[in-house]
Amino acid sequence: MKRKYPATKQQYSNGTIKNGEVAKLLAAIKLNPGFAVSKGNEEFFGNSYEKLFDPDISTYDCLVSMVLYWWIKESYRGAKRFYDFDKSYVFKNPVTYYVLKLIYKILKEQNNWKKKVISFYENSNEKAHKRFLNQISGVISEYFKVIYRTWKDSGEPNHNTYCKKPSTINDIEKKRKEIKQLNEKSLYIFRKFILQ
Repeated sequence: MKRKYPATKQQYSNGTIKNGEVAKLLAAIKLNPGFAVSKGNEEFFGNSYEKLFDPDISTYDCLVSMVLYWWIKESYRGAKRFYDFDKSYVFKNPVTYYVLKLIYKILKEQNNWKKKVISFYENSNEKAHKRFLNQISGVISEYFKVIYRTWKDSGEPNHNTYCKKPSTINDIEKKRKEIKQLNEKSLYIFRKFILQ
């Protein structure tokens, strides 16, 4: 059953939070990044609504997905070239949902992590925030490289088609050694700055 809800917009220091963006991020985390890349608001607020916005969902669930997403996007702001892409965002925008899923997966095992991430985002001084971003951006760049190589190894000529496949996350997670090392580095940085 299709639902109609007003398009709520909440102003936040990093921009406006829109329902559709939050739904897309939750789809990447809760369902599959390929699903998030390939679908839009009609699906998120229609057939998938109960899966994304279950009765126990909190403001922290929605907000933390946005903050992680903003940090991932910040890692390639202004970057020009990425391998054979003249503009890095052409590849990295759809792949961001995969990086989000991987980072979220390692953080969800940590105690009270959502509140700590939001508190850091809202309350950290500029110097601490910048140091955190500098360190986590390096690891995020490595995630992008692993996913790029995974796409190239797949034989699929179009990265957008590859990013829309439900099986892509499994391909990426098969790079166990590389992903495990990046997960460990990410968790170390989050613990150092946020999860104390």
